Amino acid sequence: MKTLRLLMTVLPILFIAWSGEAQAQQRLQFTGLAVENQGLRAFNRFGPPPAQIGHALNPLVCGCTNAYYFIETRPNIGVHGTAIVSGFAPLQAALQKTGKTMAQIKIRVPPMSLGLDRNGQEWRVEGQRETRTYRGVYPHAGFYTVSLDNEAIMLGATPDMTLTIDNGVLPQDHRDDRLSAVSLYSMPAKKDWPLSIAGNAIADAILASLGNFGWRLNFTDIQPSIGQFQYQEPAGQPRVEPPVYPPVRVDGAYFNCPTVLVETSYPATTVKAAITALTQPACGQRNGSLTLQITNGRPPFTVWSEGGIIREVQFPERQRVFADLPARDQYQILVRDALGNTAGVEKRFPPLPCPK
Repeated sequence: MKTLRLLMTVLPILFIAWSGEAQAQQRLQFTGLAVENQGLRAFNRFGPPPAQIGHALNPLVCGCTNAYYFIETRPNIGVHGTAIVSGFAPLQAALQKTGKTMAQIKIRVPPMSLGLDRNGQEWRVEGQRETRTYRGVYPHAGFYTVSLDNEAIMLGATPDMTLTIDNGVLPQDHRDDRLSAVSLYSMPAKKDWPLSIAGNAIADAILASLGNFGWRLNFTDIQPSIGQFQYQEPAGQPRVEPPVYPPVRVDGAYFNCPTVLVETSYPATTVKAAITALTQPACGQRNGSLTLQITNGRPPFTVWSEGGIIREVQFPERQRVFADLPARDQYQILVRDALGNTAGVEKRFPPLPCPK
C-alpha cells in the first residue's frame, strides 16, 4: 500500500475516555512529530530465517508491492506545544501538585505485526478500501509503556490495532489516500518498582481518572507524504521475534502524529487483572507460583507472560493459579478477553541471595 511506504503529514490520534458519572468524553492530547524522532514507523524485514514481509498488494490500486508487516512508535508519542486536557480531573490535579506538565508524559508502543497475515482475517480488501489488524508481537513485545521524564511509570498489554486504508482514485499517487486506525481497549497498571514521588503520583492519578474504564488509541485523518528508511540489522541482535541471526535488511517509512488524544471505553467493562498471591521460586528451582485475578471483561480469557515464562493459555474462569514457575526478578502478565480488550500487570521480586 503506497501510503505505508510514505511519511504521514497529518495523523490525529485519539486516546478517548468516558467518565462513569457524567458519561462525558475525556481526552488527553499527544503528538509524535517525525522531526523530533517521534510518531510511528512501519517496516518489513528481509532475509532468513524467515523473512517477515507483508502480503502482496495490487500495484494498480496502491502503486507498491507489499504491505508493511510491522508498526511501532519511534520511540514514543508525547506532547508538542499546548496540550488539550478534557476530563481526567485527578491527573490534572496531580500535574499541578507535582509541577509537571503533559509535555513530560510519553507513550511508547512496541512492535505490532500482521501475525499470520491471512486474507479475510488479518487483512481484507473491499473495493478501494483495505483493513489490517496488527497485534503486539508475542512473546517479547507485548507491553506498551507510559513514562514521565523518561521514567517508566505504567505498562499495559498492547491492544489490537485495526488500520483502514482508503486508497484514492489516482493510482500510484499517495496524496489522495486516507488512513485511519483504532485500537481495542486496554487497562494499564503501575510499574512494580520504586517510582519517584512525581511518577507515583501521576501513575495513581491516571488510574484514578480511568476507574473501570480502559483507554484506546484512535488515529484519524492520516495524510501521507514521502519519507522512507532502510538499514541493516546486525547479526544476533534481532528487534522482534522470531530470533534472526544473519544480518537482515529492514525497509520502512516514518509517520508524523501531529495530534494525539487519549480516550476511554464506555461502558465500564474493560478487563482488569491483578496478581493476588505470589510465591518466589527457590534458587535454581521451578517451584514458584502466582494467582491471577481477572475482573470485568468477557470470558474466555487468553493469558501469557512477557518472555514466554507462561505460555499462551485460554480459560473461562476469573481466577487461575500458575505453578512451576522459574526464578525471575519479575513477572509481566498479559490478559486478553473474548472481545480483544487487554490488561497487563507486573510483579517484581527482591533479588535472591543465590550462591554463584
